[in-house]
Amino acid sequence: FAKGANIRFSPPWKNSLGFDGNVAAHAAALADFVVEGQRSHLHGFVSQITLGEDACDFDHVRKAFRAFLHGLARHDDDCCNALKDDKMSTDWQFSFRGMRMFLNVFAPCYPQPHSKFIDSPGSLWVFLQPEYSFDLCGIDPSKTAAKDAIRASFRNAGMNYDGGQIDKRIEALLYMFPMRPTDEPVRWWD
Repeated sequence: FAKGANIRFSPPWKNSLGFDGNVAAHAAALADFVVEGQRSHLHGFVSQITLGEDACDFDHVRKAFRAFLHGLARHDDDCCNALKDDKMSTDWQFSFRGMRMFLNVFAPCYPQPHSKFIDSPGSLWVFLQPEYSFDLCGIDPSKTAAKDAIRASFRNAGMNYDGGQIDKRIEALLYMFPMRPTDEPVRWWD
């Protein structure tokens, strides 16, 4: 799936714009993605957030991810309302301009091998995947064979992957995994 995904990227991060200015540029590009996405069969949108050395610090990445989402909320009422709702509800999901999305955080703060590790010194990456994209890939959560195969692939690659946490369907806890599967889930919004 990932190799063949049709994705759009945020504008490059410019230090001269500061954090808020960069988030505003990402919000505008994400708004364009929402308009174009389903019609063009786009699988996702990627935001690269430059943090410098702080990208190697887990707590700083967590706080930057939270700040990024709250920054997007300043540009979209739907996002703002979603961030006010109970993130521990099984009904909660991130939304931007009316499009429900699943988010994945990748950063160099994670140890190798970890499913959220990315070899990108200085940057946090957020993959925003619209709900409809799972249909484009033929992914059906009721098909346990596909789910088991994905988990086995991660396990065989030496990457910890907490399937039990995923099966609980508290989506907000799936956006950013803890450093180790035995650690508490990451409450990035706190």
